[in-house]
Amino acid sequence: MSTAIGLSVLAAVPAGALADEIFTYTGNSLSAIGRVGDYITASVTLSCTTCSAGTQYNYGTGNDTISVFTLSVFDASNILLLSLTSTQTPDIHSQGFISLDAAGQIATWDLSIQQTVPNASPTLLYGLFTNGAVQGGAQDQFACFNNVTCHFDELSNTPGSWSSPAIIPVPGPSVGTGLPGLIIAGGVVLGWWRRKRKTAAAT
Repeated sequence: MSTAIGLSVLAAVPAGALADEIFTYTGNSLSAIGRVGDYITASVTLSCTTCSAGTQYNYGTGNDTISVFTLSVFDASNILLLSLTSTQTPDIHSQGFISLDAAGQIATWDLSIQQTVPNASPTLLYGLFTNGAVQGGAQDQFACFNNVTCHFDELSNTPGSWSSPAIIPVPGPSVGTGLPGLIIAGGVVLGWWRRKRKTAAAT
């Protein structure tokens, strides 16, 4: 009984864990010559031990950070045209930050992503979404350039909107597991065994 109680107490101690907060962004209609109604969406995954309100988080630096973000472009019929992810290859270049307000919502943002696709006609794909914190004005932008199949630059000067974050816990190791847990549990068992021997000797 004592052993079971000891192990139960150990297992019940809460352990710290990482948590991913995933924010999603929906932009307004972009405008470009010959193209009407395209828009961008984005998702930003923030990995932190404690996501703090009023804090700025950068892409790819430190432990509490933006771990990945994705920018997608849709046409007016909501058909996906393409998607860029900050961790993909080849030749990806991503940078930027978000900051949270007192309620834990995104207050300012400036994120950009660029990929050069090597082929017979190299293609430059570029996406940007910002509320003007760095770039000097709010804008959503997407550009595609090569010498053959794509040459356009779309822009909206009206910032889009963010959803409330979806929080996905990332379990950490439980207290009482692994070698330290085995050592403590072994001590509990040994103590119980000695008390049992002492009681048996007394009788």
